[in-house]
Amino acid sequence: MEIKNPIPFAAAIISAGIIVATAIGADSFLRAKQLSNVLAVTGSAEKIVTADTVKWQSALSRGVDAAGLKTGSGQIKNDIEVVKQYFKDNGVQDGEIIINPVIVSPVCESQSGMFYDKFGNQSCGGSRTIGYNLQQVISIESSRVAEVAQLSQAASDNLIGRGLVFTTQSLEYYY
Repeated sequence: MEIKNPIPFAAAIISAGIIVATAIGADSFLRAKQLSNVLAVTGSAEKIVTADTVKWQSALSRGVDAAGLKTGSGQIKNDIEVVKQYFKDNGVQDGEIIINPVIVSPVCESQSGMFYDKFGNQSCGGSRTIGYNLQQVISIESSRVAEVAQLSQAASDNLIGRGLVFTTQSLEYYY
């Protein structure tokens, strides 16, 4: 068989190729689109547990003028004793209370002059120090989770009502 005009034959073969390529491309697109409708699950399980240890951090603070650092230190010591007694009156044992060292930070006349050295110590630089903030962090770690949680809710109101500057943080629960 001899083809007299090869152009229509070539056009038919090219057209058939385009139709087959389009069908393959459409099928691939539909398969890829179907993959986005699939939910893949990895092995995971959940179990509700009850914490057996609670950690609660709170802090006392005092602000004093530049000459009142010694007075502020005495005030914070008295405040610690008030807080410890309040905790003991509410069932917290001595071994559950952790008293951290006092943190002393200068209060600068100009906040823009404040900077920190490579050890994280705050300084007023060229600005004048007009006072100090003293802060002491108190932690309670206990296995009596419910009691400490209840105490943390009431402590701020009670201690602030006694004239203390008392702040509290969220409880941390451990299992």
